[in-house]
Amino acid sequence: QHLRWSVREAAAILPHLAPGGIWDGAMAAQMTADLVGKFSMTEHEAAQAVHEVMGWEAASVHTSCELAWRLSSKRFRWQPDAIAALLWNLRDGEGTGTPASGQDHSAEWDALDLSQLGDALLERGWDVEDIAELVGEFPLAWDVDMSADLIGGLNWGLERTAFLLRSLISLESRSPPELATFIHSLRIRHQWETGEVSALLREALVDANPYTS
Repeated sequence: QHLRWSVREAAAILPHLAPGGIWDGAMAAQMTADLVGKFSMTEHEAAQAVHEVMGWEAASVHTSCELAWRLSSKRFRWQPDAIAALLWNLRDGEGTGTPASGQDHSAEWDALDLSQLGDALLERGWDVEDIAELVGEFPLAWDVDMSADLIGGLNWGLERTAFLLRSLISLESRSPPELATFIHSLRIRHQWETGEVSALLREALVDANPYTS
């Protein structure tokens, strides 16, 4: 008869399997891939295991970036929706939510978190298109006001920033009050100049996209 351990019970022995009892992002990524791929655990259960071995650090943007970068590699080939589900649950090892469900508000990511994650992944060599696909799995990125905070926290240059914006929200379909909210948020909360906002909106409305050609 097979032993039926809880995730917490099984994870309790994992720190002893690491050199010096210390787990890093690379080891956590390998464990996560094995738990989901070989043992059919959910992303939520895998996130619980990562919490057990890494503690509070599991919820950091640094760890999220490390896991996203490694799990998306050719070795593991995780898709953005699976990575987003894992990252969402890393914010609370007891959570049961997913980005799409809107559950588990105690663990919810905010725009600044996603902005920092995007910066970190860009530094790791991710394409802007891939970052947009991952960030787009979080519904808060679709909100005009929240997307202003996300965009305002980046320092990517005009073309990259405009591409992310274009990927997340369809400016053409937004109402004038929504666009006014977006512009106001960038100007007031992020001290963008009027010319900077205008240049971003013009670039975001351009059909040609140098990052998908």
